[in-house]
Amino acid sequence: MMNQKNTEQDKIKNATAASGRYSMHTMSFGVMLTHREAKTIREKLVAYCEAEGLRYYERKNEWAGTKELIFPGFLAYGLNPVKVKTISKNPGKIYFLQIKVNPRMMFHKDSHPFVYIADAEDVRNSLDRVQDFLDMTDINEISKECFYIQRIDYCANIRLGSRYEVEEYMRLVRKGLCPYPTTRKEEYSETQKRWMPTRNSFTVCCKSHEFSVYDKQSKRRMSNGY
Repeated sequence: MMNQKNTEQDKIKNATAASGRYSMHTMSFGVMLTHREAKTIREKLVAYCEAEGLRYYERKNEWAGTKELIFPGFLAYGLNPVKVKTISKNPGKIYFLQIKVNPRMMFHKDSHPFVYIADAEDVRNSLDRVQDFLDMTDINEISKECFYIQRIDYCANIRLGSRYEVEEYMRLVRKGLCPYPTTRKEEYSETQKRWMPTRNSFTVCCKSHEFSVYDKQSKRRMSNGY
């Protein structure tokens, strides 16, 4: 009982120590593929998922000229999601394999159940886990050395006293202006039939970075279909 109590206290201590700093939340590794490599890797991932009963689906964005085959079933390995992406560009197409990893979920979810500050060693270990994934799915067309870091997401949790405070702060934040050279992220409203700023967040982005403030509870409700 004493060990269990100490373990819980350690978790709270770790979370409290990290909560005042930004956490490397997730990072995405990417590699450009040839048409043949993309076709083969798609086939191998589909075959593996069908054999293991894992879900996969396709998503298209005709406006952006992208098509993604998305494999969300590798969360147990700390990989979520895995994508084979096609970008249509005149005069041809570009192919990518993208793998998003969460160092905390991958290596530290027991000792750091809330927030974790990832370091360079976690990046190296994440690449080793990516190689394990390639070996497991029989993808031998590429190796971990082919990948580069496409994106790193940093986050900080801000706790407020009530839902009223959250809603009022978000109402004010959403009135914010976009600093140059960013643009405001929008979503299509089915009711108003036009593009509008995102409802539960303030997100601005440019070619090199994206900044977002959002209501986590509302985001979870939307993710669960509420």
